Amino acid sequence: MHNLLLCFAFSALLMGSIKAQSPDSTMVCENNCCCAIAVPTPAGLMYSHVHSKGEWMISYRLMNMGMEGLRSGTSTISNNDVFNQYLMSPKNMQSNMHMLMAMYGVNSRLTLMLMANYISNSMEMLMFPGSGMNMPGMTVSPTESASTSVSSGFGDFKVHALYHLLSSKKHQLILSAGVNIPTGNIHYLGASDDMMYSHKRMPYSMQLGSGSFDALPAIGYSYRKEELAAGVQLSGVYRMYHNQLGYRLGNEATANLWFAYRWLKLWSSSLRIETGMNDKIQGNDPLLYYYYEPSANPNNYGGQRTLLYMGTTVQINKGFLKNNKIGAEYGFPLYQRVNGIQAPVKSMINVYWSLNF
Repeated sequence: MHNLLLCFAFSALLMGSIKAQSPDSTMVCENNCCCAIAVPTPAGLMYSHVHSKGEWMISYRLMNMGMEGLRSGTSTISNNDVFNQYLMSPKNMQSNMHMLMAMYGVNSRLTLMLMANYISNSMEMLMFPGSGMNMPGMTVSPTESASTSVSSGFGDFKVHALYHLLSSKKHQLILSAGVNIPTGNIHYLGASDDMMYSHKRMPYSMQLGSGSFDALPAIGYSYRKEELAAGVQLSGVYRMYHNQLGYRLGNEATANLWFAYRWLKLWSSSLRIETGMNDKIQGNDPLLYYYYEPSANPNNYGGQRTLLYMGTTVQINKGFLKNNKIGAEYGFPLYQRVNGIQAPVKSMINVYWSLNF
């Protein structure tokens, strides 16, 4: 992760030097919007454009992640393998993030971005047969019994500054520096009917924030020639310290390579490959018993995965929907290697809407 941050810094200095030697660099603007329309970026890609001075953009994103099955490393395992260590085994999990974002162009190169999100999580687990973990009025059968845990609420707030290091009709380079503000709840308790976590603090993946201020660096390059566009982006999350409960979520590093083609003036399609790695959680929440189920164990977090996304975007330039942009992406894993025991990612869905004014 430290090497990634050094790479960001070196890239910024290098491209700043290039910019200083390129006096003919100009912003690419269409319909009073710089870059957002000029490059048809995929719906799930963040930090991909800046705005002209005084321009606003508001947007809504839905990010859905579905996880199903069991994996250790790169191998599929069974519930019996999990029951050798834990009282419950994950069956599936759904996570939805609803994000509201506002961007404002301070000048032709600097744009500020604010992001607030609402998160809802649902995790279904199977109980070890005959474990005796009965809820009041409930009888556990000798076969596996299912239990569902849920959490929801506002997550962490994020602030970014995006700077256009290099801009021409074909090339763009954008540097982003952001910070995660720990407004999300990390003390979330399970509902009264939760078989495992009734009135107890829920595991790390079901909490709504990191509990710490985190650095969010990113740098992205895009190229456009006629109707074809392509780009690469590096981004990361650097956790600065252990939170008040005594743990620190893992650092993250992500790389994206994408291609887009504009078939019609209003419509484009995209292909994106995303690969990333997450570290394990450092420390632990003292109220979580490691062997309840895998997500209560901090060693069962992080790993590497590569996903392929296919998407489409519609940019509306006329009529009462002028300056509206709508996009969607569907992603699935090409490779996954997890730390410990986890439910692997099965699918990712990104839906996006924005309005410039």
